[in-house]
Amino acid sequence: MARFGVIVTAGIALIAGVPGNLVGQRPSLHELARCADCPITFELTGRLDGRVRPEVQMPASLVRLADGSFVLSPGNNDPSLYVIGRDNQLLHVIGRRGSGPGEFQNPWRLIVGPNDSLHVFDTELKRRSVFTPEFEFVRSEPLPAAHPRDVRLLADGGFLYGAPIPSRDLSGIPVHHYDAEGAHIRSFGTRDRTVRPDQPFRHLRVLGPVRNGRLWLAHRGQYTLERWTVDGEQIATVDVESDYFDGTFTNWDSGVPRTNLRRIYEDDAGLIWVWIAVPAEDWASKTQRTWWEAQQRYLYTATHDVWTTQLEVIDPRSGQVLARQSFAEPQWILMENGEMVVYREDETGFPIIETWKVRLNQQGGRK
Repeated sequence: MARFGVIVTAGIALIAGVPGNLVGQRPSLHELARCADCPITFELTGRLDGRVRPEVQMPASLVRLADGSFVLSPGNNDPSLYVIGRDNQLLHVIGRRGSGPGEFQNPWRLIVGPNDSLHVFDTELKRRSVFTPEFEFVRSEPLPAAHPRDVRLLADGGFLYGAPIPSRDLSGIPVHHYDAEGAHIRSFGTRDRTVRPDQPFRHLRVLGPVRNGRLWLAHRGQYTLERWTVDGEQIATVDVESDYFDGTFTNWDSGVPRTNLRRIYEDDAGLIWVWIAVPAEDWASKTQRTWWEAQQRYLYTATHDVWTTQLEVIDPRSGQVLARQSFAEPQWILMENGEMVVYREDETGFPIIETWKVRLNQQGGRK
């Protein structure tokens, strides 16, 4: 198994930096889109406008179909799915609240499969539902856990499920492989199954895309990337040392928000894009403490802007960090194709959903 190491000091661009006029700031994506010298370029590729479409809310999930239209799961107690065209026209409504075939309670993750088939992972009903490209219901099968951290669809219709499963056989193993019918094949993703209740991040993994039967897994609570096969063989590890991961794997019990690695994406060149949520400098003013009588301890909650998002690009062959960029938008998700989905509100308070393509700046930013 190959292993690489690279030492990174957070906030200092060792490979490619931020232009002087943006240093010390959390620029918006719109500001970065106008930055010719930034190490990473941001291109606006789509926009859904809440002034035109009342269905547009903070998305639980969003996917883009082959014709450029979007399927939106708005969350916010609305379990229906909305197909919206590039011109913000409503094209179709999929499902309604319920537990019958083609109905949903909490459609947490949408994935586009072969030929624009749609796979809907419902965490409330604990099932996956599959729809044709014409949005007709095909089948559903049960899911192994109600609250996954990540999921990836496989070419044969099976899927990888990143979730803690509290059973004697699977406890402490972060990733689980299921076939197209929902039958368990194997579990993998760690060499240490030790479960510690005080370290809930220890066995959480973020899943990258599956390419040729291989994928990258990222630890949530430490900067470690591991390459595995879907057959459960670990073939490489990249460790990145940084001062924004403390290595404790703990939650908010101490009242201090923990840095967590949120998403990764492997691009066509084999580079790994890493999105990390780092506590903002003013996080303390944006947190609230509530006493939990049942467990005799405090619960800590925070607004979304308690986090700064750090985006870094790593070459796994050398362990080199090629570029990094911080940005202000805290409310975002990642589509399967690597596009960012960002939620914001316009100056009048109407919701806006934007999609952004990220690339390395081959001109001014990368050295």
